[in-house]
Amino acid sequence: CTGNSKGFFVRQTNKS
Repeated sequence: CTGNSKGFFVRQTNKS
């Protein structure tokens, strides 16, 4: 789980 957390976090912000 390396770097995946960042991509997921960015995706959540985009959805908001």
